[in-house]
Amino acid sequence: MKIENLLVSTLFVTLLNLGAVIADAAPVRGDFEVEITAIDDEGKNVENADIGFSWGQIYGKEPDSGSERKLSNHQGEASFSGKTVFGDFAFGGVKTGYYPNRAMRGSFEKIVEGEWRPSPQNLTVVLKRVRNPVPMYAKEINLVLPGEGERLAFDLVEGDWVAPFGKGKERDVEFCFEGQYQSKINYDGTVTLRFLGDGSGLLPYDYDQSSNSELKMPYEAPISGYIPTWSWRNARMTSSEKFARSTFIDDMKIPRGYIFRVRAVVDSEGKVVSAMYGKIQGRFFFQVFEGNKGGIGFTYYLNPDRSRNLEFDPKRNLFPGERVVEP
Repeated sequence: MKIENLLVSTLFVTLLNLGAVIADAAPVRGDFEVEITAIDDEGKNVENADIGFSWGQIYGKEPDSGSERKLSNHQGEASFSGKTVFGDFAFGGVKTGYYPNRAMRGSFEKIVEGEWRPSPQNLTVVLKRVRNPVPMYAKEINLVLPGEGERLAFDLVEGDWVAPFGKGKERDVEFCFEGQYQSKINYDGTVTLRFLGDGSGLLPYDYDQSSNSELKMPYEAPISGYIPTWSWRNARMTSSEKFARSTFIDDMKIPRGYIFRVRAVVDSEGKVVSAMYGKIQGRFFFQVFEGNKGGIGFTYYLNPDRSRNLEFDPKRNLFPGERVVEP
């Protein structure tokens, strides 16, 4: 797997926005030096990692644009240097047995005496180890919540509404939508997710914004901290005045996932002694639309072995035919 192929899609978005050099002025180029260190999830150096570094514009001319790949040395280091008029770049790393960390962004600040500053720039790419991926129920969900104020139960093992709305049997979670849609510039709604049963609940997990690792969530679910309900609000409010600006509320903007616990068994003191753990990975989407209905979209993973392991093996999805590719 070539690192330049892994980087190209994100680079296309990133580097085309850098702006062109002013046509009637001579371009100012600066030398740059970058040292990238590959480490694993325990902070240990990763030798022979395939490290990629790209700068300039996609399909741009040398030397101002380019891409290189090198293997990291015994200290996990790979060095890159060149000359460019552009200050932004992207980098990443891959290695067999580790989760890829692709197309992270960086930039130099300014050119001083012919050199980009800061230079050399020391960067880190974290390659998390593939430890113990297991089979899970993994499913992408896109649902309409038809009844305002009505609680609709969902079975995570069956991947469907509980009867009579679907073939589900266990009431793992309930969705409840409340809201109104007046127009595309005036709507307001909230969807609440409620976990049923003692010991069940949800725990928000904020993503590491400095990383693009394929493994976004922790290896294991925490033991405590779960809460029984969570709500998301999505609203746009616009006055009737001419040229009025809208006020937006969007609780999905925060880049986070969620860890959850269902089908818990508790002892006489209320302590959880057994449960199924899972995660909602990627953005949770919620939208209010015409007819005072709510639409939701998310991808969930459920580990049935009653361990706290959250590391999914995409080749062993327990939902036949579902294509969830992220671990």
